[in-house]
Amino acid sequence: MQLLTPAEAAMLWPVLAATFAGSLIGLERELRHKAAGMSTNMLICAGACVFTLISAVVDPSSTSRISANILQGVGFIGAGLILKESTTHTIKGLTSAAGIWMAAAIGMAFGYGFYFLGSLGTVITIVTPHLSHWFYGRRAKRMGELSVPSDGAKAQPAIDEKKR
Repeated sequence: MQLLTPAEAAMLWPVLAATFAGSLIGLERELRHKAAGMSTNMLICAGACVFTLISAVVDPSSTSRISANILQGVGFIGAGLILKESTTHTIKGLTSAAGIWMAAAIGMAFGYGFYFLGSLGTVITIVTPHLSHWFYGRRAKRMGELSVPSDGAKAQPAIDEKKR
């Protein structure tokens, strides 16, 4: 009895690559204490890859149908991560939702054999949250942080306590 069929052996590397990519994305999210950490990203990335590989074997003339359903399913999971806080009127979880959506796309890329595209997508997904924080952090320093008084008066630059 053979452990792996030739078709399954060919599917091994894409699934491992997708799982590794998902773990890198998840590790970045875990280190920043964000929602949708390592397990979630690994499972979504690997799952999207497995669905893609299976669809290519089972129904090679209609792989786009499975791809569309992967995107819908992951969109549903991502929607559950997005929360609007009623007291502060801020939205939380949007980047985590976009990240798992991207993890599914990366898994599909590996499933279709686009290893460079999957790797590039992984790097983009890991780097993007850091770029936006870097950019907005530098921009806030250049513009000076503003404090807005609760009485509606004109906003004034905040004075650093150490400079007083």
